[in-house]
Amino acid sequence: VTGLNFVTGTNDEVFDDEVFRSRAHRCIDFWLGKVVISHGSIQPHFMRRRATRIHGWSKPCPVRGHRVMCMGLLDGKNVVITGGASGIGLETSKLFVSEGATVHILDLPGAKLDAAAAVVAPTGGSINAADVTDRATVDAAIAVATAGGKKIDIVIANAGISSPASPFEDYPLDGFERVLKVHVVGSFHTIQAALPHVPDGGSIIITSSV
Repeated sequence: VTGLNFVTGTNDEVFDDEVFRSRAHRCIDFWLGKVVISHGSIQPHFMRRRATRIHGWSKPCPVRGHRVMCMGLLDGKNVVITGGASGIGLETSKLFVSEGATVHILDLPGAKLDAAAAVVAPTGGSINAADVTDRATVDAAIAVATAGGKKIDIVIANAGISSPASPFEDYPLDGFERVLKVHVVGSFHTIQAALPHVPDGGSIIITSSV
């Protein structure tokens, strides 16, 4: 797809908070262009950085002895992330918000999604009860993210579930099919619904297991 950066990775459930934060930082590193997957190959891409390092959208940084408010690396960017109410998705949401992005989280309804409202509120984001295997709920969330004609600068297909723990010979087919539907079909729904709103130069990052 011309003008878009596709990044793939993995989304494993059993990690501690430090690993989640590390994966979230890797997402932002990919978006910044440190590694870009283009035309099926991994290409290093180095960006020129400003002389003054940017620390965060709302954090003061020193400039020639004065304290000023620095813009974040993602200031003004509109972001959609599935599975954003916990784990890698939540840590990525926190990081992106800290860098100024407006983040729209899609996840299953429940206490974790409700709690994520406080994470995305500072930059005007939203939480959306959605099951990525149900295209209608994904479409509804994308409509919220693009209200007023806004574009989606970054799409992160992150929703995933753990597979049943079982020897392969006893592995339940319905469990396997559910994992595939969430990780693969869910990513398909997310990207297909969001793509008409992603401008040239936008990024699609896949951390679900596809």
